[in-house]
Amino acid sequence: MKLRMQNAGQPPRAARLCAAHTGVTLIEALVVVAILAILATLAAPNLRDFITHHRIQTTAEGMRSALAYAKFEAIRRNQSVYFCVTPPNGSSAGKWEIKTPSSPLNPLQFTALRQGTWSSSLTVEINSQRTQASPDGIANERCVQFLANSLPRPEPSSAKVLIVKAGDRSCGIDVQNTIIQLDNPCPQKQP
Repeated sequence: MKLRMQNAGQPPRAARLCAAHTGVTLIEALVVVAILAILATLAAPNLRDFITHHRIQTTAEGMRSALAYAKFEAIRRNQSVYFCVTPPNGSSAGKWEIKTPSSPLNPLQFTALRQGTWSSSLTVEINSQRTQASPDGIANERCVQFLANSLPRPEPSSAKVLIVKAGDRSCGIDVQNTIIQLDNPCPQKQP
């Protein structure tokens, strides 16, 4: 009973020892920070490649989807629909637009159906052999025309219509008579 009375107002010895050592020392914290810095340095190049890969793939897939939509609209409206690309100009980003003549009576007036842009960190090469000048005379704009029967103009060939690039990676977009497809795999390393 005497032992209990001596320790009656105090916590057990193990609890007193733990209470004296809560937290971490400065050296322990610096070691953890150094390890995290080393891991971040090792992961940064892979993360940069992943982001570039994702940007190329997302932009190419968006343009492929827009081309398919233009083709669909040409069939649905029973008239020509244009998918047009304007490269970046100075500080402005590159853009694409799907447009159709506003009325059969005035084929030089166009209505935009959809529009989009791409990141300034990407380059989009436009094949001048597979595209035509803008029907409404916009400078530097190149277009793929889908006729009412859904066939693209100019005529399909083995060359890609658009190539989305960043660094040593690219993804081509091809428009054939019945299909619009991306390179497989997309993106891929350039030789």
